Amino acid sequence: MGRTYEGNWIDRSHEFAVRVLRITNKLPRTAAGFTIAGQITRSSTSIPFNLEEAKSAQTEPDTLNKTVIARKEAAETRRALLVIRDVPLLPPTESDELTYLIKESHELVAMLTVGTKRLEARIAQKKRRPVSNGKST
Repeated sequence: MGRTYEGNWIDRSHEFAVRVLRITNKLPRTAAGFTIAGQITRSSTSIPFNLEEAKSAQTEPDTLNKTVIARKEAAETRRALLVIRDVPLLPPTESDELTYLIKESHELVAMLTVGTKRLEARIAQKKRRPVSNGKST
């Protein structure tokens, strides 16, 4: 699955969340399985939900806030996937999918980190610009 993704962030994070949910359903029905399943279900689905809200935000600071939340949730999901791998909580037959999801989570965190930094810089630049009152002197 070494394709280059050229779609938008919402679609990519949606596909990621769906795949995480599918693998979550394969976790063992144990205390550890239930705990990590609940955590990763919430964090992985939060990514596209917050990006959808960011898309509809009315101000750049609100867009930034929602994107920062999506980035935090992506990082949390990445950590949960690493825990699933390291315990291990899934059978070896799921190794390829888990490896793909870990790689994808790294890429989502990186994309969202760059995106938030660019948006922060744009907001800061706008704050530094003098505001014109429309009067000529």
